Amino acid sequence: MKDSDFIEQRDRVSQYFLRWIPVLGFNHWRLVFQFLRTEQERDERQRALNAVTLLQTDPKWEYEHARFTVFLSTIQRLIPEDDDLEWHVVHELTHLWLNELHDADHHPSPDLWLHEERVCSRITTAILATRDAVCAAPTTWARETGKAEPAIVYGEEDSDGDCEATYSVGLQSAQNVVKRAKSDGSGAPAGKRA
Repeated sequence: MKDSDFIEQRDRVSQYFLRWIPVLGFNHWRLVFQFLRTEQERDERQRALNAVTLLQTDPKWEYEHARFTVFLSTIQRLIPEDDDLEWHVVHELTHLWLNELHDADHHPSPDLWLHEERVCSRITTAILATRDAVCAAPTTWARETGKAEPAIVYGEEDSDGDCEATYSVGLQSAQNVVKRAKSDGSGAPAGKRA
C-alpha cells in the first residue's frame, strides 16, 4: 500500500469514528486506534463463514477502554463506498455496548459471538436509519454550541509503516476555543466556532 493510499484510507475511516464516537456516547472512553497496511489472516471461524476482517474491536468495558485495529488495505479493496464504511465503523462501536455480555475472559462462545454480530448489525442499521430520517449532521451540535470538537491524534509510523492514534475530545480543542474567546475580548467561549 502506497503512503498516499494509507493516508487516504486512514482519513476515510477516521472521519466516521470522529462523527460517531460522541453521538454514541463514547467521548469519555479511552480509545486507541491501530492503522495497519496489511490484511488480517483469517482464522478458522472466519474461513468457515467466508468472513473478512475490516476492523477489529478489543474492548475492556470494565475500564471503558478499547483498541480498534483497522486493516486499511482490506478496506481499500472491499469498501469503495463511504456509506458502507460508515456502517462498519458504527457496527464496531456498538460492540462496546454489548461486550459486557461476554464471560470474564472476554471470549464469547461461537453462538454468543454470532448473536452479538447480529445484534450489532441490527442496532447499526437502526441508528443509521434514524439519523437519515430525522437528524442533522452529527457534528453540527459541537459547532453550534462552541463545544470542543473531537480529534484523532496520529502517532509516528513504525518500521512497517503502520501507526497508532488516540481519540481526544479534549484539552487542545477546548483550549483553542478559550484562546479564541480571550482574543476577542469576551473572556468566555464564543457561542459558535469557526
